[in-house]
Amino acid sequence: MRQGCSLSPVLFSGYIHRGLDEVREKLEGVRRVCIQGEKVDMLRFADDIAVLAENLQDLVATLAEMESTLSTTYNLNINKEKTKILVVSKHGMQAHCSLGSERLENMESFTYLGCRLSSDERSKAEVISRINQAKLAFNKKHNLFTSNSIDKHLRKHLVKTFVWIVLLYGSETWTIGEAEKKRIVAFEPWCYRRILKMPWVDRVSNKEVLLRIEEEKLCLWDTLQKRRNIWVGHIIRLLGLIKMILEGAVEGKNSRGRPRLTYINQLTEDTGCPSYTALKRLAEDREAWRAAASQSYK
Repeated sequence: MRQGCSLSPVLFSGYIHRGLDEVREKLEGVRRVCIQGEKVDMLRFADDIAVLAENLQDLVATLAEMESTLSTTYNLNINKEKTKILVVSKHGMQAHCSLGSERLENMESFTYLGCRLSSDERSKAEVISRINQAKLAFNKKHNLFTSNSIDKHLRKHLVKTFVWIVLLYGSETWTIGEAEKKRIVAFEPWCYRRILKMPWVDRVSNKEVLLRIEEEKLCLWDTLQKRRNIWVGHIIRLLGLIKMILEGAVEGKNSRGRPRLTYINQLTEDTGCPSYTALKRLAEDREAWRAAASQSYK
């Protein structure tokens, strides 16, 4: 089998799936994360594997068994340099864990499949990271987006196509507070000012920027809401792991203090539904869901 063969991903996926099934059989006594009665111990995309555990002892046992089984039986070795630990906690806890003779590094945030996961369970770091990446994407094509030889409307469309898509990657899953919303909304006039070659020292209001760029209103936030509502509608109508995670209750108690803004609360506010139960009933009717969802970004 040569590298680049179309069968390679399929064969590798089946091969490693068999190895991980064997690991699970040997770890029957290890407690796993339980969501809605369903036990979840790993998230896997090809060879990018995220191991989930409720405590350090279970994590150490799982990693040790994975290293032993995969290396001896399947000739697969864990890359210890790329293996990191992320403890999800409001109190900044760390886990001291070793794999073989090498100590694993603790991270405050970790990028998995292009999305930044934070130890505080918030989306702030991911939003900031996405905005910075979008600005970098704009600056890479700065000469194209600011060229006077290209029609202004075409340049504006190119920015929405090639730059906004960088910022909006994974935005369907974000829980966005007021501070993060302001950052996202402010990115749109940032793009328009550079398309129009407006110096930052010029005191020009965003309203004037919209007039010059010939836009009726800022629409990046509306685009984000539209993408999220479309995605959530599909998730609610289908059965699967994502819907189970969205609706499922995790074992444990809520911590003291003011409750955080939850993802479901965010959805009900967008659609104007009094509860998640009402939102689910609304999502079953595609036409009614489109109409309700469109109200959030009008």
